[in-house]
Amino acid sequence: MPSIGNGHIAANIFSDTVYMNGLYNGKNGNSHRARIPNWGNIRLNSTLTHHPYSPVYSLDTKEGVFKVRVDRDRSVVTQRIQISYTRRYGLL
Repeated sequence: MPSIGNGHIAANIFSDTVYMNGLYNGKNGNSHRARIPNWGNIRLNSTLTHHPYSPVYSLDTKEGVFKVRVDRDRSVVTQRIQISYTRRYGLL
């Protein structure tokens, strides 16, 4: 899956981790970028039905949005995942 970010905060799509610019962990020269839990890691699920679905993934590089679209018999669900450009610390 692709990575999305705004130059300050970034995450891989559907990853459990977010990385932030300038935030490191470790001591005595053994430093590495700190892992922040990704609370925005939400996936569409079809456990309420017995019919599997086939999501369609797309990445809009102009808007900086990753989209997941699921077409069902009576509904269409679109999930949008993006990093905010106006709020430097926001994962939407």
